[in-house]
Amino acid sequence: MAKNLKISDNEKDVRLIIEEDNNLVRDKKTNAILNTDKSALERYRTRREKEREMLQKVEKVEKLEQEMKEMKMLMRNFINTIEERE
Repeated sequence: MAKNLKISDNEKDVRLIIEEDNNLVRDKKTNAILNTDKSALERYRTRREKEREMLQKVEKVEKLEQEMKEMKMLMRNFINTIEERE
């Protein structure tokens, strides 16, 4: 079990530090554990944005593939119609 320590002696400070990780603190009011590592948050946001961009690219490629299939089908139908008239 994590051992809690005060961040400061200031009575207004409502957070406790988690001994095993200095970036984790417990809010005394809500009892929630909060991560105070801002660089980790920025890395997470950057990674999430890259994942969203990749997903959008994948969806675009899938849409293009579907459109190509439709175009092929239309071309085959067109060719078959021409051949039937001959």
